[in-house]
Amino acid sequence: MKKHLLFLLACLFLMTGTAMAKIVKGRVIDSSDKEPIVGASIFVKSTKQGTITDIEGHFSLEIPDNVKTITVSFVGMATREVTITPGEMTIELTAESQALDEVVVVAYGTQKKSSITGAITQVRNEELLKRPVTSVTSALEGSTPGITVTGNYGSPGSDPTVLIRGIGTVNGSTSPLYVIDGVPYGGNISDLNMEDIETMSILKDAASAALYGNRASNGVILITTKKSKSERIQFNFKTNQGWYERALPEYERTNPFQFMEVEYQNAANAFVHGGGDRTDKQAILNAVNSTLIPDRLYVNIFNKPDDQLFTLDGKMAADASIIDGYAGDLDWFDQATRKGYRSEYQFSGSGATSKSDYYFSLSYLDENGYMKDSGFDRLTGRMAVNIKPVKWLRAGMSINASHQKFQNTSNGVGDGSSSYNNPFYFCRYMAPIYPVHSHYTETGTVYDNAGNPIQVNKGDYVLDGAGNPQWDGGSYIIYDQNGNPQEVITRNQNRDRHVIWESELNDSRTIRNTLNGIGYLDLVLPYGFTATLKANVNTRNSDYYKYENAVIGDARGTVSEDGSISGRNGALAKTLYTYKNWTLQEQLRWNMTYNDRHNIEVLLGHENYSYRYDYTYTSKTNEAFPNRYALSNFSEMASISGYKTRYRTESYLARVQYGYDNRYNIEASFRRDGSSRFAKESRWGNFGSLGANWVFSNEEFMKKYTWLNQGKLRASWGQVGNDSGSGYYAYYGLYGSWTQNSKPAYVVSQNPARDLHWETGESWGAAIEGRLFNRLNLSVEYFDKRNKDLIFSVYAPSSAGGTSTGSSTSTTDKNIGTISNRGWEISADFDIVKSKDWTVSVSANLTTIKNKIVKLPEQNKKKTVYPIDPSRKLGQREDLPVGITSGSYLISEGKSRYDYYTYHWAGVDEMDGQSLYEANLNDYYIVLPDGSQLGGKQKLNDEGELMWDANGNPVQGATELAPENYRLINGKYYVLKTTYAQKKWAGSALPTTYGSFSANIRWKNINISAMFTYSLGGKIYDSPYSSLMTPGQSAGNYHVDLYNNAWRINDRSNAMIATYKNAYDDAYNAAIAAGQTTSEANYAGYYAANKAVDGNGRINPNTNPEINNLTSTDNNAGSDRWLVSRNYLCFKNLNISYTLPKRWTTKVNLSTVRFLFSAENIHLWSARKGMNPMMGIGGGQSNYLVPARVFTFGINATI
Repeated sequence: MKKHLLFLLACLFLMTGTAMAKIVKGRVIDSSDKEPIVGASIFVKSTKQGTITDIEGHFSLEIPDNVKTITVSFVGMATREVTITPGEMTIELTAESQALDEVVVVAYGTQKKSSITGAITQVRNEELLKRPVTSVTSALEGSTPGITVTGNYGSPGSDPTVLIRGIGTVNGSTSPLYVIDGVPYGGNISDLNMEDIETMSILKDAASAALYGNRASNGVILITTKKSKSERIQFNFKTNQGWYERALPEYERTNPFQFMEVEYQNAANAFVHGGGDRTDKQAILNAVNSTLIPDRLYVNIFNKPDDQLFTLDGKMAADASIIDGYAGDLDWFDQATRKGYRSEYQFSGSGATSKSDYYFSLSYLDENGYMKDSGFDRLTGRMAVNIKPVKWLRAGMSINASHQKFQNTSNGVGDGSSSYNNPFYFCRYMAPIYPVHSHYTETGTVYDNAGNPIQVNKGDYVLDGAGNPQWDGGSYIIYDQNGNPQEVITRNQNRDRHVIWESELNDSRTIRNTLNGIGYLDLVLPYGFTATLKANVNTRNSDYYKYENAVIGDARGTVSEDGSISGRNGALAKTLYTYKNWTLQEQLRWNMTYNDRHNIEVLLGHENYSYRYDYTYTSKTNEAFPNRYALSNFSEMASISGYKTRYRTESYLARVQYGYDNRYNIEASFRRDGSSRFAKESRWGNFGSLGANWVFSNEEFMKKYTWLNQGKLRASWGQVGNDSGSGYYAYYGLYGSWTQNSKPAYVVSQNPARDLHWETGESWGAAIEGRLFNRLNLSVEYFDKRNKDLIFSVYAPSSAGGTSTGSSTSTTDKNIGTISNRGWEISADFDIVKSKDWTVSVSANLTTIKNKIVKLPEQNKKKTVYPIDPSRKLGQREDLPVGITSGSYLISEGKSRYDYYTYHWAGVDEMDGQSLYEANLNDYYIVLPDGSQLGGKQKLNDEGELMWDANGNPVQGATELAPENYRLINGKYYVLKTTYAQKKWAGSALPTTYGSFSANIRWKNINISAMFTYSLGGKIYDSPYSSLMTPGQSAGNYHVDLYNNAWRINDRSNAMIATYKNAYDDAYNAAIAAGQTTSEANYAGYYAANKAVDGNGRINPNTNPEINNLTSTDNNAGSDRWLVSRNYLCFKNLNISYTLPKRWTTKVNLSTVRFLFSAENIHLWSARKGMNPMMGIGGGQSNYLVPARVFTFGINATI
């Protein structure tokens, strides 16, 4: 009986259990293409019950009968909570980037996009990975409005310059603050592996960045790294293979024939300049033939004798050709560059349980630069673990490590200066008649060092002992029959230098090791409180060495007949940089929701930051053995130095956020920062923000507008700080070592500045953003960003003591200046086609910005002068621009940070081919024929008071301009030298508008995307072009514009010269006959000569001055002639991918297999071929490496 009872009870229990459970079936698909999603997770919230979808996206799950909803998630898709319905359900998941209310990483946390009140843009991993770049910040270019990315010069491993909403300082750093997983990051961005990054959030205004107050005035870039999103164990392998080449063509330079004709003009004009007859073509040709090759070029690579190279018109002989031996050896760039191979390997894994998750990755990148012997390789590893053993405790840690090697990227490669180690400088300006290797300059018999005869032809390679062509260092050695050496000079340019040869013999490498660790602990407390402790340690060691050989170049050693060695005879320099910084944060959060409508979040925090930097430098010369990179191999100490830097900040912060019914949000924050850069009494700065938004699309009265999917208005104001404008020990009085009369001394190098305090960035902005017709996303924002209390060095009383060993000037740092940036940001993307097989979308963004210096120190404000008119009466007062001169720029109130203030080039005088500049009639004056003075200014006494002579006339305070230094043309005075020229405003280097536009096309499993970036407004000072247009004292290459369009002697110019000379002679002789002095007669002669020559069409602004190295310094001086538009359009990126169908990959147990192609820096359209308008924000153009064009092919497989 008992057994039957137990059996009955068991049956009843099973029946009850069956009645209390149910089976849910369904299919999960992608909303965009209706394709099944394989491996999507389906689970019951707050339980361990769950399953995943099969190859067709189907699932079946047994769940308790009382469960009404299930949760569906998949990596990269927005998680959905779905109500269970009878029958088989169809569940669509939307990509997270399309979700209307996605979660965005913000300062010290995350927020829903709808509740954000500041200017924050988020860029996701899939967008970053389209770009085959080394530095993650390079991938931000064009991704979002308000960001300028410049200065990635093509040197492997280099980091670009990033600006967020303009330039916010004059003397300080303009770089944004980087934050990784909530902790400020002090390392190099190139240390990071882009595959490890989940998102990058750009905080563009003070309201969004205020909680990072002490270093956030230039914006903040928040980097969030990856972690596991699924309980499934996943492994991912990715490899990219490709090549690395020069993206921009070279300037259009002359070929050997054009070069020779330019050199002919140079020699001809020099002959005339020295008194030769300008009308006698034969005399000019004879002069050129007798001097050009033997005295200037030294080598003739053509098949014609020196005196048969040119015709009477200065053209190369029609039958002239380059000797065969030389013909293939004249392109220096071709032999200095290459297609560099680029390879990348990435392996990562992740997984999770109900109480933990983990992620790890290992990657290797190897880039060979397009300049030979340059490269970069990087090995990175990352491990992240998060655990939640109980509901009230969360903890985790991550470790990132990297080992990097830079090869020859600091040994002149990319150096913008005129360095012989810089291949762009050396190859760009090398005359096209000088070969890379040595060639015999004459046909005949030469001897080796043993006296053996060798028959050679002109142009044959000079071979070394192994039978290989020798590099041409400017000369080669031959021997006579007795074995005595003789040097043969082969070029009159860059003697004893050879950038390719030196690159082979020299070596320079940087080895950098980094370690970054972050750990955190969250305590989930009652009543919505969470306490967080987070710590970060970052260490970086950089070991740089530079070896210079003893054969050729700067460290060349010369052996004398007695065996002694002069020169450096080889050199080795080693530099060790050691960085360490750590951060400790304590945070307390309170988050509470009332009645499903009121949401309040409060954050309180404290942060400590410490930075340590140690520097050691040692260099020695006189090597014992070549290619031994140990200091013990060198016998003479050249230099040794080192120093330490310490820097700390402490911060207190608070934020309050309130949201009502997903419609109204308000946020306020406060941060108090202290910096060790400032004295105790002025160390602390207070910063804060206030922002609000209105999600008007959630209002009931808006529901009827079905075309409006989402709409939001937001406005914000905030303040942030910047202490980088000062030194690390800015408030101290400092002394520096000095040697005077061979005795050591210490002198004042910095006056104390105890009242120095934070620069403050203040901004406000307003925006409207939304989504229309479920296709168009649109955002329009106005911003006004003003940085005040900028730090400047101002003059102190001389009694304070000079702060420079070069002058008695005394300066001290003060907070004085103000700079502003304001403009508009507009972004839009539009889904043109959305179907199962096709999606087509376009997007664009645009930023307009105006930069302005609002306030400068009194010493740098406008200067008042009092011009004097010809009647000697006092003119009306005039305010001349005054400011801080910085190269071609003048930092002046009312202008931008990079406004050009330079000499105005009016054009070329068609009479004699000289450049004309507008005369400076403030600092100089002209004596007119009647003795009166034109121009000048009234002199001031020591007290700054106007001075008058005994007759009541103003005392001249300017310098007289001699008549031979000016010309009067059409009633206006011009000068021939910039010394006497007037500077004028010539526009700004800063662009006024920039942005990008993109297109994305998907057909089934094929995706194609393309991005173009552009910039409008602003000018570039094109220094390389200026150099190529300027004949020098020695030979060098030229731009074809000089060949095609330079002034030449012609019949009209000869007639004008004759008229000019005759008028001068007649007036001069007449004045002498009238009893005037020679000085007075000289004035009369020049005045009459200027008047005699017809001024119509005399000034030509569309040609170049005469080709003459004797007058080139003045004719081609720095002026607005070299300014050119920096407008550009760049085909920035092309990305093509193909994903294998899931029904194929699942058969081999692979989740995803994708084939990839990407190209970067495909083509550039700009105002001048060879110019790089993307080089830097300041508008300078120099001999840097141009950007690299990168092509990669890859495969990405996920298990």
